[in-house]
Formats: sequence, C-alpha cells, structure tokens
Amino acid sequence: MKDLNIDKRFIETVEMMNLNGYRIEKAIPFFKQVTYSRIKNGVQSISKKYLDAFCDTFNADKNYILTGNNSIDLPNVTESQQLESRKGINNRFLEIISKIYSCDKDFYEIANIKKSAFSHVRTGKQNASIEYISSLCELNPNVNANYILTGRGNMFNDENTTLNSENNQNNTSDIPSPESAEYWQRLYKATKVIYEEILKNALDKVKDIDKDLQNGIKAISQEAV
Repeated sequence: MKDLNIDKRFIETVEMMNLNGYRIEKAIPFFKQVTYSRIKNGVQSISKKYLDAFCDTFNADKNYILTGNNSIDLPNVTESQQLESRKGINNRFLEIISKIYSCDKDFYEIANIKKSAFSHVRTGKQNASIEYISSLCELNPNVNANYILTGRGNMFNDENTTLNSENNQNNTSDIPSPESAEYWQRLYKATKVIYEEILKNALDKVKDIDKDLQNGIKAISQEAV
C-alpha cells in the first residue's frame, strides 16, 4: 500500500531545496526525471533505493520524509526570516553578476536564461534559483558558491580575481584599436567561445529532452504489458 504522506513530504523536501527532476537525475543518474514526475503526480511511490540515494546525495532529512518528524530539533524560523534569507542569496548572486559582467545580458545569454526570467530576479519579483547559481559557478569556477548561499567567506575563491566590471573600466591601456588586426582576432575568439558554449548548452538540452521522451515511451510500454 502506498504511503502518500511519504511521497508528499518527499516532494515538499525537493521543492523546499529548489530542486527538480532534471537536477536530481544529473546528480543521481538512475533516478530518472520520469520517475520523479510519476512520484509527483501520484502514479508511483518513492522506493527505498531512490529515497536513500536522494537523502545521501542532497543531505536531506530522511527521518522527516519517513515520519514527518525532524531528526534534530531545528530552530523555529519565521516566514520573515526565510524571506530575508532568500533575499540575501538573491542580492549576493546579483552582486557577483555585476562584478564579473559589464551587463546582465552578458551572463543570461551565455547561461541560456530568458531575459524576462532574469529581469524578475533583478527586480526582486523572484529569487535566483539553484540552476541560476549553478550556471554562474560553472561558467566562473572561481566564484565561491558558499558565499552566495550563506554570506560566509570571500566572494571569490581567489582573492586576487580580476573583476571585469572594475578593471575593464579602470585599465583600458591594453585594449587594441578597432583598426588593428589584434582587435578583430580578440573579438573573433571571444565570439567563438560564447557561441560554442551556447551550442553546447542547446545540444545538452536536446539530449535531455530525447532521454525524457525515450524514458516516457519505455514507461508507457511497460504499463501496457
């Protein structure tokens, strides 16, 4: 017999951690997106194998998911405190964006984020998701993710990181003239890197969509047998 409360608390935990089926499958390859969708839609219950893997990978509270009780006594966090915490994460995320990139467009285009979605983050209508933070850290390995999430430590892992928005404005002596061949060589290289990254992201998404379709077809075929 399915325990719907366990499934409900599992989905609740996933959403509270700002995760989704895509991110779960990325971290746990055998935990497919289609499986997560089936659990979320009440088609199947989460198995012990999937629950153990999820809790071990994301450090989730398995005792709470199974029983509804926290395994440790946690402080009572008010809604306003939660809001303030999310706001802090958002502000630090945007702070780093402004430090590294000369404009938001330079980030959200290469990160394959819609302009409207990023605008909502910039205006505070929504908070930066884990996906956005992950994209920033993947594109800029020197960014300290712990700083974004907790406010602790340095903004960058290397304190001597060159910041584009500051140094590019204050130190332009090494920028070649548009009339020179070096200028166009640099422009070509920069453009090539950007489009290669955009193409790579597009191909990855196509592969993920194809995988979802194949998994969906398999699930339907198995049910039909």
